Order: sequence, then structure tokens, then C-alpha cells
Amino acid sequence: MSTSRLQSGSKQVNIPIDIVIMPLQSNPGDLPLLIEAKSASDYTNPNKRSH
Repeated sequence: MSTSRLQSGSKQVNIPIDIVIMPLQSNPGDLPLLIEAKSASDYTNPNKRSH
């Protein structure tokens, strides 16, 4: 689960996250790269191509 900061406050957003990458030389306050890994056969993928 991720929390997104907005100018008016914070809002909770549910995002499935599989990988979190934070560079070793990051500065305090830097945000990590959040990746959701999906399979080509994942039925929830809206970009799925039909064969």
C-alpha cells in the first residue's frame, strides 16, 4: 500500500507493489521507484493482446 502526498494533505491509494528500488546514493526525502510486475496472461491487465 502506498500513500500519496497532496498539497491539501494526504490520500491513501491502494497500489499492488511487487518491487521497491531505492538507489544506494539517494538523499533523504527521495522517493523509491515502485514497480508492479504483471504477466502477459494476467486477466486484470487492460493492455492484454488477444491471440
